[in-house]
Amino acid sequence: MNVAISPCIGICRLDDETGYCIGCGRTGDEIATWSTAGPGGRRAIWAALPARLDALGVAVRRLPWGPADVRGFVLKSLRAGKGRWLLTAPGASAAFACSPERGCCEIHCRGDTVEATGAEAALRLRCGAEARAFAVSSGAAGERIVLGVAAGRSGPSAGALAPGAEPDGDAIRAEARSLALRIVDADGQGACWGIRRSPAPQAAAAEAAEPEARAGMDEVVIATALGRIEVPMDRARLGAAAELAPDLPEGFVAAAVFDPEL
Repeated sequence: MNVAISPCIGICRLDDETGYCIGCGRTGDEIATWSTAGPGGRRAIWAALPARLDALGVAVRRLPWGPADVRGFVLKSLRAGKGRWLLTAPGASAAFACSPERGCCEIHCRGDTVEATGAEAALRLRCGAEARAFAVSSGAAGERIVLGVAAGRSGPSAGALAPGAEPDGDAIRAEARSLALRIVDADGQGACWGIRRSPAPQAAAAEAAEPEARAGMDEVVIATALGRIEVPMDRARLGAAAELAPDLPEGFVAAAVFDPEL
C-alpha cells in the first residue's frame, strides 16, 4: 500500500445522507486534511473506504497501489494459477488464463514489465507509474481488478503497432518478431489490435493439419496503453462477440482486467 496516493477519482460530490464523497468515500474533513493527515491517518482513511463506498452503492474504487504493488499483484496472480487477464481493443478481446493446465509456464519480470508465456498465449503488462489500479464490483462474481491510465495521456502503447503489414518487432516471443502484423482497428487511447501472419506452411503439411491447427496458424495481437496479449485466432473474440472492459470513472481508461475466476 502506498498511502501517499490520493483516493480521489475526480468525482467530488458529498452524499447528503452520509456525508461521504460519492467518488472516493472520504468525508469533507478528510478531504480537507488529507495533505496533513500523515501516513497513519491516511492508512486509517483508506481502510474505511471500501465499506463506505459499498454502502453508497459505488461499484468502482481506487486502490492505494503504486508500481511495486501493481507489479506484485500481477506476479501473484500469474503464479497462483487462478483467474485470467483480459485485454480489449475496438472489436477484439483476448484473455490469458493463469491456470497451469493452460500452459502458463514461464514468467519473467524486468523492471516494471512482467511477461508470461504459455503453450497457447503470451502476455506482457507494464506496471510503471502511469498505471492506476481500481477494484470493480462484479456482483456475485466478486471484484475484478482493473489497471487503467489517465485518459488523454495513454497515447500509443510502447512499441506501437505499425499501421501496415510490417514485421512485429515488439512481439513477446522473439521468434515472432519477423512475422508480418496487420493492424485492423485502434481507438486513439492506446488500444489497437491486428492479425499476425504465420509463415505459409508447406502444402502437404497444411493438408495434413487438423482444422483446429489450421485455424490457429494466424494470431491475434491486442495492445493497450499498459500491455499486450498474443493468442491464436481461434482463442480471440472478435466483432460483436468481443468482451468489454469495465467502465472506469471519467478521466481514466481501462488497459487490463483481472478476473479472479475463469
